[in-house]
Amino acid sequence: MSTHATAETLSAYLDHELPGPEAREIEEHLADCAVCKSRFAGMKNVVGSLRRLDRLAPPSTLEQVVARRVAFDGEQKGLFDRLEGGLRTFERQSSMLALFGFVVAFAVMILLFAQALEQRRNSMIPVVFKDPLAPAAVESRQVAERSLSRRGTIWVEEGVDPTLTRIVVVGSPAWSRLLREHPELAELASLDRAAVVRIDGEVLRIEKAAGAK
Repeated sequence: MSTHATAETLSAYLDHELPGPEAREIEEHLADCAVCKSRFAGMKNVVGSLRRLDRLAPPSTLEQVVARRVAFDGEQKGLFDRLEGGLRTFERQSSMLALFGFVVAFAVMILLFAQALEQRRNSMIPVVFKDPLAPAAVESRQVAERSLSRRGTIWVEEGVDPTLTRIVVVGSPAWSRLLREHPELAELASLDRAAVVRIDGEVLRIEKAAGAK
């Protein structure tokens, strides 16, 4: 045997209940294993001590006591079985009720959360963000028989490139000559800022003198 013998095996060997081959295997093992040999010796001493005890005669009423006990245990077992079955059913029902209650509570929480979000969204003041890439609103007006649009600090005639201009100051001799040829340009002097217009194929920037209003 590669392992120690069990207590059941040693007890069966002590009571001569093992078949011949198994009994011989236990004998060989006890001869080589000090642990099992010690356990077997202890079991043998206990059995020997029990056999030396005096036999006690059972009381005459033992049979009636046993019969009543068996009957009572049967009734008690039946009661316990019924109680245990009822408890198991109650536990299953309680588990189902707890699960159902959890599902209902979770659904109510989701509903309340959705309502709160809806109320918050309805109560919030909408904020309009200006798209920096969107074109700005262009202010335009009709002046001196020309369509001018406001670009930053100047007025520019439609279709005119404001970067290639010759400056003409209001009140200067050049301005006077322009007015003689194009009297309608006098309206440009009333503008609040410089105006870029095309006159006789040339792009001019009409602006007031420094300090003039």
